[in-house]
Amino acid sequence: MNRIPIGRDEEGNTIFADETRPTLPYEDYRIEIPPNPPSRHTIRIVIILLVLVAGGILLRDCFKQKFEPDIETFTDKFVYSNGLNVRTGPSADSNIVFILPRNVTVKVSDRYILDGWVKIEYSNTEGFVNRRYLSNIQTSTTKRFVNSNALNVREGPSTDFSIKFTLLRNAIVSVSDGGNFGDWVKIKYSTNEGFANRKYLANSRIIETQTLNTLSFTQSLPLISPQLSPKVLAVVSDMVFVRGGRFTMGCTEEQGRDCYRDENPAHIVTLSNYYIGRYEVTQELWRMIMGMNPSFFTGDDRLPVENISWNDIQWFIVRLNKLTGRNFRLPTEAEWEYAARGGMSSRHYKYSGSDDVDDVAWHKDNSGDKTYPVGTKLSNELGIHDMSGNVWEWVNDWSDVYGSFHQANPMGPASGIDRVYRGGGWNGETQYCRVSDRYSIIPTHRVNSIGFRLVLDP
Repeated sequence: MNRIPIGRDEEGNTIFADETRPTLPYEDYRIEIPPNPPSRHTIRIVIILLVLVAGGILLRDCFKQKFEPDIETFTDKFVYSNGLNVRTGPSADSNIVFILPRNVTVKVSDRYILDGWVKIEYSNTEGFVNRRYLSNIQTSTTKRFVNSNALNVREGPSTDFSIKFTLLRNAIVSVSDGGNFGDWVKIKYSTNEGFANRKYLANSRIIETQTLNTLSFTQSLPLISPQLSPKVLAVVSDMVFVRGGRFTMGCTEEQGRDCYRDENPAHIVTLSNYYIGRYEVTQELWRMIMGMNPSFFTGDDRLPVENISWNDIQWFIVRLNKLTGRNFRLPTEAEWEYAARGGMSSRHYKYSGSDDVDDVAWHKDNSGDKTYPVGTKLSNELGIHDMSGNVWEWVNDWSDVYGSFHQANPMGPASGIDRVYRGGGWNGETQYCRVSDRYSIIPTHRVNSIGFRLVLDP
């Protein structure tokens, strides 16, 4: 019979399975088990882990070198933006630091670039923007930005020469100061060359932009011709005078059970006199001021403009006021509701001008899924059209809950997340057309069912 070794005793003698074991404590039996060498699989895992750790260290060092440079150079750049969000980090998941105005000069980092994001500095504040939100990206070396207003460019350096072309506002041109041309400079725009007189560049900026390894973001703005001014004035002069007074705002008795929670509590508001547009702003007026039509529904200049954000409207108003010399603005939410209810002439209708929604509003059940020219439905007690239906209308206020106390000329909260829009639209249920109904959304939102109307202070 083969003897089976099972270990060794303290003196090193082999112990076999068939031998009688001495009566020793259990801990005195020491069985030696030969150590097993590590398997190839284990070695591979260890090597992979070491490689990953080393790679992580390298990536960390690269990240610090690329995104935390010891010296960071910022270069002035002209940026055409439309309410561009500037964020705390190079990602859409980062918080918004501020919103960049249109047509500003910012400082752009020449080192911090990540997946299309660039670091900028504006008004002592830093943040990140994505280049894909900046229209018409161009690189520039020796060109200049000229803020002109339909500047005539002539064949030669004198008014005796014929006009060769007209320079658009905010054009990027190459300028030559060489030659004995006096007040005249030679410029090149697109493929055209000619001469322009510096004295016609009143209130203009000439920005010399030089780029090394960074981008210059530019875009020419549409031309506003001075010949349009009388027509613009005729369009915007159709304003309705609203005599100030006291009214109950919110969920009043005639609204019945259709009120939503945010329409409560009903509260007393007192307003001063103001003017409000008889009609919603049309595509014709928007195109005359902005040089383009962003609307989804087209084919008639009298259609209300839509597909515009609250921020877009601010730029429209700035240009309109500069062109007309007046002080147009969006109505406050209280001004809007007071006018929709008919002001001091109110008959306390559920909708703006009637208890029958079809008399005064284009809505989901009668619109055929489109907008209609302004003023095609009946007006309300003040002669104002479409305050119920057709398109919702942006107002000036940030969204907030109502208070129960009396207010005089309320302006809404000083800050917020969403802006209010009122009145219902072509794609909405009839209860959305009620004079007290209210909604809100972020001010950068654009949709083909929201437009606006203007207010003018006396």
